[in-house]
Amino acid sequence: MAIKNIVILGGGFAGLRIAYLINKKGYNVSLIEKSRNLGGMVQTFKHEFQGDKYLFDFGPHLFFEDFIYEYRGLIGNDLLNLTDRFCMYTKNTILSYPLRPIEFITKMNPMLSLLYIINSIIHWSIPDFTGKRDTNLKGYMVKRFGKKLFEDFFSPYIEKCCGLSPDQISILWAKERENVSGTSLINNIINKLRAQLNKEIKKRLAKFNDPSTQLISSLYPKQGAGQLCDVMAATLCNQNIYLNTTIEKINIVDYSVKNIIITKGGSRESITGDYFISTLPLPKLFEYFNPILPNRIESAKKLLFRNIRLVNLIINKDRILDSLEMFSMNRDHLFKRIYEPKAMSSIMAPKGKTSLSLEICHNIDDVISNMTNEKIINKCINDLLDINLLDSIKDVLDSFIIEIPYAYPIYSIGIDIHRQKLLDEIFKFNNLLTSGRQGLFRYHAMTNEIMEMADEVVGFFEGDPDKNLRKRTLKWGHLFY
Repeated sequence: MAIKNIVILGGGFAGLRIAYLINKKGYNVSLIEKSRNLGGMVQTFKHEFQGDKYLFDFGPHLFFEDFIYEYRGLIGNDLLNLTDRFCMYTKNTILSYPLRPIEFITKMNPMLSLLYIINSIIHWSIPDFTGKRDTNLKGYMVKRFGKKLFEDFFSPYIEKCCGLSPDQISILWAKERENVSGTSLINNIINKLRAQLNKEIKKRLAKFNDPSTQLISSLYPKQGAGQLCDVMAATLCNQNIYLNTTIEKINIVDYSVKNIIITKGGSRESITGDYFISTLPLPKLFEYFNPILPNRIESAKKLLFRNIRLVNLIINKDRILDSLEMFSMNRDHLFKRIYEPKAMSSIMAPKGKTSLSLEICHNIDDVISNMTNEKIINKCINDLLDINLLDSIKDVLDSFIIEIPYAYPIYSIGIDIHRQKLLDEIFKFNNLLTSGRQGLFRYHAMTNEIMEMADEVVGFFEGDPDKNLRKRTLKWGHLFY
């Protein structure tokens, strides 16, 4: 059967990117999105205060040179080159992230710093004669960074991300971040020394933003990350785009999607197509199947997501951070990271003013979700005062909170088994695949990863669907197993 009509479920960055590429190849596209805009978490929105315009992203999203020509093809000279760093707050000190060993000496108590390094060397150098695989994140990270360093630098942040203690979290969480944190503190030090001794090694490590390098090289749209999505969305004006649309059910027969029942503006409609691509949260997709797949209900219930409360502040200062982002390794802070939009592009806030976004993870009906917005904002402001990012509460001119559901998959131990059971079920369908960050239940998958996933999905339609689809999807579905 020739594929002409493709239905895409979810218009976030992944779904939009796939729709954009498929449309360019001449396919008919139907794109179903529950919100009023396309782009998902890669959107930029405007906030006005006293006649001034402030631009915010739904979290900080940087882009990298792997797809630079495509980005430039979309927004031309509005693509900015950034060379900056990340930082973190821990032990009452602001340090670079990933860790720079020299800052142990220049910014911290020398005796404590020596303890960190010795402890890390001991754990890193002890051979493992048991042959057993690490069963949880704590054991995995302690071997590579040392117990003391892990407890003071990594554990508080991880707990805020996942809502679990590290001994309840899968090692996959760390494996997806090795390009940021490195494989161990000692390896980072070794790479740093190699880079100092060899210019070619230094150039290569810097190109790939190795954790041993001092600065991050990235790209960013002048008008915010959502500028890329806005341009892609504008190319779909001749296609069937369903915004503010709710999916009621996905009717299936013998592992084939027959149609999708949607509701828009109080009216129900049936959507048909030759092929269906879902970027919906993987467990959510299984809730829509009609009839349900009873042998996968329990696995779907095991895959949970963390929500985000994004606390946005308008600040009566020209700049706050001297980095792109700051991670909080302090358990007393509600937020796990802070970003300043103006650090990416100067037009994100007017001259003399700036803004901050503080990212707070929570579960439905937990302590944070039951806190009032006023209480959350006041707590965040007081924490910013404590770490000297603000001089006075009067620095904050305005504030508001945005709720982001299904933001991060929770990597509890055993999720790899349940996730794979769901993916294996999807592989049985002859006209359905799942992709994207939520669709594959992967945490570290944005910008570059989503761009590559979309290319893989679209490339499948140029070959034999039955032959190539599983192979291409398996690349991401089994990436760390």
